[in-house]
Amino acid sequence: MGKSGSPGSVVVGVDGSRAAVAAAKWAVVEAVSRDVPLRLVHVADVEPVSLSDALRDATAAIAATGQPVTVETATLSGRAGTALIEESLGAAMVCVGSSGIGRLARMLLGSTAAALAERAHCPVAVIRADNELKPIAGGWIAVPASGDFDTDAVVHLAMQEARLRGAPVLALGSQARISRWAKRYPEMNVRSVDPGVGIVGYLHTTREPIRFVVLGHADTGDLPRIVGAHNRPGCSVLVVRQ
Repeated sequence: MGKSGSPGSVVVGVDGSRAAVAAAKWAVVEAVSRDVPLRLVHVADVEPVSLSDALRDATAAIAATGQPVTVETATLSGRAGTALIEESLGAAMVCVGSSGIGRLARMLLGSTAAALAERAHCPVAVIRADNELKPIAGGWIAVPASGDFDTDAVVHLAMQEARLRGAPVLALGSQARISRWAKRYPEMNVRSVDPGVGIVGYLHTTREPIRFVVLGHADTGDLPRIVGAHNRPGCSVLVVRQ
């Protein structure tokens, strides 16, 4: 119940919502693959209690997966965004949930997820609430590969996630650049698309099943429009932090 977790732990912000439980379940494989603890953090704006219902619910959902993961819990006081940014120091990843649609979701996204995407010290996953209820079997992991300064780190993490989750990669960018990446990961199923529009425009027009999108820090402004898209249920986002 301290204010910092084990080095390299995967941190999940939990608040009792279905979206937070979905984020916790999504994060299990991240912790297992790294052989690090899964740290569940509940942040309240009053003095924290010993163990909240939010932590109990998330812990029970993780136990139900049957995965061999060590679970840590912490209750902290203050603002969720500030506390999770502090938690990101030394963490392997921070995960939060979002219901994705509606005014309240946009407010929550702006106050917590967007702050994390801008200021966290590690990759940040924003998981849609329907990600767990309506999993996209065989869906693509989409990644912009436009040649910006952080493209290499972004595509590298997309490839790692695809390998971890047994998913193909849909790379948006020039054929020459994507071919270079495909050669570096010959075991991966990589398909290239040059849509002529940005990632948001592509997601709003394609019928391809997208499991989640991997973005670089330069594209964090697209986060609300991707997570909150009405026509893209289950499309979560993973933001790479350099």
